[in-house]
Amino acid sequence: MNLTQFIKRVDTVITNLPQKKLAEFTHNMARGLPENQREDFQNKLYDMAGEVSVESDKQLIEKYNTKEIQKELCQIQEELLRIERGELCLIGNLNEEYDDWYHDSADEFIFEDPKNIIEIIEKACDIIHQCVDCELYEECYELADMLIALEIMVEGDYSDYGGTNLSLKELGEYELSSFSHRQLTLDALCVAYWSNSLEERPDALYRIICNSGCRDITLEALMQEGKKELEQLPGF
Repeated sequence: MNLTQFIKRVDTVITNLPQKKLAEFTHNMARGLPENQREDFQNKLYDMAGEVSVESDKQLIEKYNTKEIQKELCQIQEELLRIERGELCLIGNLNEEYDDWYHDSADEFIFEDPKNIIEIIEKACDIIHQCVDCELYEECYELADMLIALEIMVEGDYSDYGGTNLSLKELGEYELSSFSHRQLTLDALCVAYWSNSLEERPDALYRIICNSGCRDITLEALMQEGKKELEQLPGF
């Protein structure tokens, strides 16, 4: 489709689209934008608004904090509890092509995920990152604390040969997941920092670092990751 046809069709739809639907479309487009495109999109939107009153960041955050996000958090926590209790498991079977004698580079076990555990974990990571992006720290603190310490039970040959539960970090080492474990840890640290009092912060952050297995994350990395300056930093 050439540009002229495209613009004509878009204009036709916009002309006949109710204002509510057009606002919904713009909202969904904005939510799907990568972080590095948000400021440009916002500036163009503000230019079009002109004299129209624009809500403050605080008002926008409050508007986003709806029953919908609370419902998402509750649902994903229930799924993680099922994983934690061992109701949802991975399956690990011996890889017949593996040969320890020759220091084979192939994995000793082949893992299967019939219960879509990885999908649940990756969705939880996305929700936590979205909450951090919208400064909904307290809302997702319990989820972040639970997820970072989560261990996944593995049945099959893996269990028979004395294998222990897998941590989130080990999921990445086995190339079973695509989420960034480092990013999740930074998000969890950010959530813990803003959700706890000055006195409770050291223990909360130390627990997350220990549970995550990430020993190379520094306070400087957390400061650079944050969307705003960390409060009470000298006291911390």
